[in-house]
Amino acid sequence: MHDKSGKMKTEANVSNDAAVEVSKCGGKSFRNNVGGAWAGQKVRQFRENGAVYAVIKDPYRINFGLQVGSGDRIGWLPVKITPEMVGTTIAQFMSLEMKKIDGKASPDQVRWHEIVLADGGLSGFIRDKSDVVRVINGARLDP
Repeated sequence: MHDKSGKMKTEANVSNDAAVEVSKCGGKSFRNNVGGAWAGQKVRQFRENGAVYAVIKDPYRINFGLQVGSGDRIGWLPVKITPEMVGTTIAQFMSLEMKKIDGKASPDQVRWHEIVLADGGLSGFIRDKSDVVRVINGARLDP
């Protein structure tokens, strides 16, 4: 795929274009970065042959993203059920945010929750297993 100047589009360009198109269709989509990194206590950092290196103590691997192999963008498209669709199965997006009994939701978590609900998805802040069934049954579990 090429841009207007004839240059080959990068994956980032294609992803941005896809986000715009999903939005034009009334949907929401989000970049789903999948990968990993090493973390730990940085002991020292140095440069060698133009590269930057870090030495870390007690390293541990952090994996991020939904799942290896999952799409680069995740999201949903609101689907109005029409008489022609009765009897068919559609996917309804669900978002469950786990919290301790006294856990507080961040503004970003609340915003995500509100957007999912506004577009017909299922969303809730889960403090025990009974909350999951309540959300699946359509209850609105706010933070």
